[in-house]
Amino acid sequence: MGTIQRLIVLICIFLLLVSCVGLEAKKKKADPEVKLFLDDSQLDNPEYYNKLPLLSLEAFASALLMPKTSNFKVINYNYKLAKAESKIAEEMVAVSLGMRQEFVKIEAEGKSLMSANLEGSDAEISETLIAKLEDLKTDKAQLSESQKVYFLSGFIYLASSIVREKTILESSKKFVNEAKNAKGIDAVMYVKDIPYATNVVIGLPVLLSNQMRTISEFITIAKTQNIEIPKDVTDSLFQ
Repeated sequence: MGTIQRLIVLICIFLLLVSCVGLEAKKKKADPEVKLFLDDSQLDNPEYYNKLPLLSLEAFASALLMPKTSNFKVINYNYKLAKAESKIAEEMVAVSLGMRQEFVKIEAEGKSLMSANLEGSDAEISETLIAKLEDLKTDKAQLSESQKVYFLSGFIYLASSIVREKTILESSKKFVNEAKNAKGIDAVMYVKDIPYATNVVIGLPVLLSNQMRTISEFITIAKTQNIEIPKDVTDSLFQ
């Protein structure tokens, strides 16, 4: 085989390897990464789960201290925090209901256990969730002590998300108003972020309304299950 032919063969092998590596990278990128807050190996460990209410209260205190601002970077950062807190709440409530595996499954599919808007077989999961919540509300079922801790922690994380979102909504309105009143070169500073902020102003009230309905259901469950929710948390929710 001549030098040119060897070179051509080597180039072909190299291109094939690059192609394979590229396909593998795309495959890995396409696979959804499930990010969980709770440690599965510690779920039954009292030393582990008894720390969760304190963590949730720290998140709630942080949400209360969030200032109203027209700084879009701050608004966006806190919106991401609010979404993360809502997801943590969902995860903890799922654990409290004995639905850890169901949560992990639909999280991998990019869906939501609490949405009650799932299709196909996932609709059964949603119906199971609703039935479990109803049994807890009517005292037909009882949570264990560890389940109560997870439920309480999930409640506070959801409350934290709600409090943060209320401030985000007011901040976004402030940003949009400033953008509308900006003149000349000052207006350029707002152009890129106006669509996002406008969507927040329009869409966030719907999300908040749904979350407040959920939190009201959880308050009923907390009463029937003898779960004591800190008064500061409920007072801040309904201000």
